[in-house]
Amino acid sequence: MRKDFVYSLLIFSFCLVADQLTKSWGLSLNTLQFNEGVIFGLYGDLSKTLRIITLCSVFGFLFFIYLTLLYLLPAQLRQLKYGLSLLMGGIFGNVLDRTLWGRSIDFIPFSLGDIHLVFNMADVFQWIGAAIIVYKVIKKEKFIF
Repeated sequence: MRKDFVYSLLIFSFCLVADQLTKSWGLSLNTLQFNEGVIFGLYGDLSKTLRIITLCSVFGFLFFIYLTLLYLLPAQLRQLKYGLSLLMGGIFGNVLDRTLWGRSIDFIPFSLGDIHLVFNMADVFQWIGAAIIVYKVIKKEKFIF
């Protein structure tokens, strides 16, 4: 098995473990908030069963695509694979929370003017992964396409 595939799965696992550990710690903070919905609280009014089935189905499909991309992308695109791993690790961290507890735990406050957000490490991993993916796709556009 190729090293970049194994490293990508290790990054995915690290994101998941780090997210769950920080959320355990975040339960004791006064900035704690629970997000019942999917993204920015959307679909919070869906029944728990429908939400779990939908989230697990979508994640299962995305995880299959992720593993396929890890396998098919050449070794020269390892940073792209690592970005995908960060993104998927963050997604799975939040999906795991919503599946087990019915909500995601947010505890890191962020304010910019009138905008006030609270997020978690899974969200940080998702944004970093997405930024790496966009950067690498733009930088290696001719090689990828």
